[in-house]
Amino acid sequence: MHEYAYRRHTLDGPEPTKSSASLDATVNARILEDLMELVDITTHDADGMGIEHHGAIHGAFNKSLTKYLRKRGLLNLHNKDISGKSPLQYAEEAANRESHPGLFEGGRWQRSLQNLKEGDE
Repeated sequence: MHEYAYRRHTLDGPEPTKSSASLDATVNARILEDLMELVDITTHDADGMGIEHHGAIHGAFNKSLTKYLRKRGLLNLHNKDISGKSPLQYAEEAANRESHPGLFEGGRWQRSLQNLKEGDE
């Protein structure tokens, strides 16, 4: 089984190598481009939350996704939802929340917050 497929289907797959990380970024970019042809990712739900809010809550912002959205001007981390919270505030709350170390990618919230902060000057 190809390393990419293996890592996608196991919780304890090998650490990504530089070549597999590059493959992940390329594949993820293609998937996102295809989705953007069908869905307006700039819309907000009834609570005023956009993809930035939901991604921050779920720790979804890896380096390649953050770079991709930022490069296209699609990542606004200061938009506030109806409760007055920005995506960065949600990311900080999620990163500081205690989680079980064995949880699937338990450190993803901290990495997501770091990725969001790196380009937010």
